[in-house]
Amino acid sequence: MLKKKLFGLALLLGAIMLMVALAGCGDSGSGDPSSPGGGNGGNGGNGGDSGISITWTGVAYTTSSSLDGVFFGGPAGSQKFYIWDENKVMSSVDGKTWSTPVNVWASSDYSILDITWGGGKFVAVGTRGMSSYNMAYSDDGVTWNTGFTWTGTPFAGGSDGDIKAITYGNGSFVAFQNISPAVYTDPWKSRIAYSANGTAWTALDDLEMTNSSAGLYNICWGAGKFVGVGDKGQVFYSVDNKAPWAISDWTSKNSVASNSGKLLGIAYGSSKFVAVGQNGRAAYSSDADTWTAATSGLTVSLQDIAFGGGKFVAVGEEGRMTYSTDGITWKSATATDSTFAGSLGDKYIQGVAYGNKKFVAVGRQWIAYSNDQE
Repeated sequence: MLKKKLFGLALLLGAIMLMVALAGCGDSGSGDPSSPGGGNGGNGGNGGDSGISITWTGVAYTTSSSLDGVFFGGPAGSQKFYIWDENKVMSSVDGKTWSTPVNVWASSDYSILDITWGGGKFVAVGTRGMSSYNMAYSDDGVTWNTGFTWTGTPFAGGSDGDIKAITYGNGSFVAFQNISPAVYTDPWKSRIAYSANGTAWTALDDLEMTNSSAGLYNICWGAGKFVGVGDKGQVFYSVDNKAPWAISDWTSKNSVASNSGKLLGIAYGSSKFVAVGQNGRAAYSSDADTWTAATSGLTVSLQDIAFGGGKFVAVGEEGRMTYSTDGITWKSATATDSTFAGSLGDKYIQGVAYGNKKFVAVGRQWIAYSNDQE
């Protein structure tokens, strides 16, 4: 259970601007304009992409907590960025001016892990509860409700596992929970559930990972399928692109990063899935089945990735970022640390999202937004 923290918010426009101009060769690419949430920094990437130039503006976030993720979505015509800090969520149209935070759950002992939008609702998922799973839904992103119906075995509560991620595509929400070894005689498995409306859920039999101790961390929708990534380079994806599913409609396999670390983020764009993770690992695939390793230009752990404006942006530890137009050739941003407030330990980028022509990145006690990227 997380220690309850005093929550306060002050937004301060950062006075530091960083222009990152990357040179090299590459294809501008095309695709879905949005993504569906250690070591030392590298010294530049291999190659790069001509035309990528991003200016970041920092906004201080002065609380004792950490911003854990960012999502862009909502009703057509009123889409916003949503960021979260433990049990609180706030929104912004431009990444610069943010709303007053609101509670998702009544207790601040639990933390939001992911948020998505689809079918007229926001749905949030989070850390394990003492006696039940943690999910909530909202029509407006301000007033949140609980109360769900289930077909099959619901997500577990207690110490069994966190609901790590959720996304929406082709008329369905899909979420998964890593179930701890305490529930099984075997190591971790993942429980997949889906819903058409965000409140009535159907749970599948638990998915056994190809790597027996692997858990899942992130999921996206693209190219007619849901694709997730996790421990030891684990990848899983939906064979059938439309609910209802059986567990046999999902495939678990090893990617090129097998047994070499976690894959933490995934996005779809430029006609391919791109995954990133520990120690700067990156891999891409056009079908989610066959994966090819890429060189990100960094050795820090990459926590998240987003696609928009014809480019991928991957973010991670030590305030580092790396860019690509095709997911194959990457160029790391230089001197990124100078953009963000705080000591080196605070420059940990947890999430990145694209919307309204901008990227927004969040981390420990700061927010940053980009200039327009189209």
